[in-house]
Amino acid sequence: MADTRRPFVAIVGGLRFLDADPKAKAAAKETAKIIGAALAKAGCGLVVYYSDEQSLEPYVVSGYVAANPVGEELIWVRYANSQVGQVHFPEQDARRVLFKVDPLPDDDWEVPFYRSLAEEGGVDGVLLLGGSNAVLIAGQIALARGLPILAVNTFKGSAEKVWRQLKYAGRPTLPWEDHSAETLVRGLKEQCEQTLKKREEQRSMVEQAAQTIAKSESQNVKAAYASLSFVVLVGMIVFGFSANVTPIILTYSITMLVAVFAAGTTGAMVRSILWNSRETAPHISATLGGIAGAVVGLAYLIPQWVSAPGLFNNTKPALDAADRIQLAYAVLVAISAGLGFDTVFNRLQTQAANVPIGPSKS
Repeated sequence: MADTRRPFVAIVGGLRFLDADPKAKAAAKETAKIIGAALAKAGCGLVVYYSDEQSLEPYVVSGYVAANPVGEELIWVRYANSQVGQVHFPEQDARRVLFKVDPLPDDDWEVPFYRSLAEEGGVDGVLLLGGSNAVLIAGQIALARGLPILAVNTFKGSAEKVWRQLKYAGRPTLPWEDHSAETLVRGLKEQCEQTLKKREEQRSMVEQAAQTIAKSESQNVKAAYASLSFVVLVGMIVFGFSANVTPIILTYSITMLVAVFAAGTTGAMVRSILWNSRETAPHISATLGGIAGAVVGLAYLIPQWVSAPGLFNNTKPALDAADRIQLAYAVLVAISAGLGFDTVFNRLQTQAANVPIGPSKS
């Protein structure tokens, strides 16, 4: 609910204990309507659980809807699966868009009630009036979670007990009889907004911490790929510079291909680490960099082989200095290609788009 940035207040209370005092009960109902109107004018939403006339909710909802709030799903109705068809407010018939009905798949009425108070983002504040055990428990949950609480102390009951606990704990609380509903509700909304702000800051801190951890893990993976590819590259260079193994064509070809692929991979991973790029997964960057290195490396080598094909004609007994220098230069070219592998593939894509496919029309 907090994601809407409109504070949602759980309405918790009962009037049954006032049956012996009709005057007090009528006053409690009127107070509930006044508070409902004040909540609507303050821009708060409601979370309600019962529509029974002995509960606080129907009177708060009545005053809330009568204040003509603007918006949709401003009143969240939560109840157990066993209460389907039993929880219905008269205002739902005329102002259906104001209500969001959310029956939970559990037959115990306590589940949707206490869960909304206990779960993160369930409610942003609590209104307590009258009631007995359920109101007392709800108040303890709200106190433990540090939720803003507006406890009406005038009508005794458990709400008055929670009001005393708030007072002893030094929490913001004012006696109902000395202040208007608008003043008390405005204070509740301000506390809710502060809670929402803190919650958003905490969520942002958690997300930043998760991003930092993910970034560190990603950098570690990239470093591992870079180290492995560099070790392979060095191995190929050392082998190419020192070995004279027959058959020479096979030895030279494999050494060249592995070297330029490893060089491209090394270049791609170095670029990924230095630029801290997270758009592409490390294994994809390594593969694309290796392919780019191989493509550009071979593009550099093939013209040279065409002009001097002695090695492939089996006319050379072994690799000479020129072949080794050629290997070194191809590696440098491939590393550069790996560093800019996206540029290489964009250029290839452009060239492919400009080349017609199909038989020529001559």
